[in-house]
This record gives sequence, structure tokens and C-alpha cells, in this order.
Amino acid sequence: MFLTGATLTNNATIEQVGGQVQFRAATINNAVTGIYNVREDGDVLYNVANPSVFTNDGLFEKTAGTGETRLPGLPLNNSATAVVDAETGTIDLYGGGPAPIPSSSQPRRRDQRDLRRRHRDLGRHDHRVGRRYDLLE
Repeated sequence: MFLTGATLTNNATIEQVGGQVQFRAATINNAVTGIYNVREDGDVLYNVANPSVFTNDGLFEKTAGTGETRLPGLPLNNSATAVVDAETGTIDLYGGGPAPIPSSSQPRRRDQRDLRRRHRDLGRHDHRVGRRYDLLE
């Protein structure tokens, strides 16, 4: 899929199960209520032409595939409300943006409650947290 000269704002859930999104001077804004779920390995979000960016205020998660999920050349800009969660495999941020730092291998109870509360309106009561990352500013 090509996203050319456009801005896509996600307030709900996007599941990427196959293929690549190519950014051509484009932006995805993942809102506080947004969930961007990647269910594959490989170069899933690819920056073809600057300026392109993925702005994450919500949840960016990888829930399938045991290999690497990559964002070549695409900055992943995370706000203070952002969560980056790799339940399986790894997420490699080749494009820059603030790097996630593992806070622990087990989620904290408060984090699970906060995520469930945050996504309750989306019907995501069963949200699972694998590896939890705190984001540096």
C-alpha cells in the first residue's frame, strides 16, 4: 500500500497482517485511543520519500511473527502516552525517533490496568501485555 502526501489518523484499531505500507511524504498519527497492531515480520512500514513520520500517542504492538519487524527510514515519534509492545519477536527502529527501553520482562499490574482502562471503549478488555517498554523523551 502507498500512502502518498497524506495524513492518516487512527483513533481505533489498525491490524497490519501482510504487505508493506510505503510512506511518500506522508504521516500516520496513532492517537491516544489508537492501536496499531503488526502481525508480521519484515519491513512493514517503509519511508520512500521525506518528510514522512509515524507519530505514536497510543499503542504500537507486534503480536505475531518471531522475527524482526522493521521500520526502515521511518521515524517512530512516541509521546509520553505511547506504548510500544513486542509480544513476540522484536521491533527494530531503523528510522529513528525515541528508542524504547525495556523496563522489565514482566508487565506491572498498574500498566495492565491502565492499558485495559485506556482501551475499554474499543472493546479490548482482554488486551495482553508481553514485554513492556518505557519511552525516553
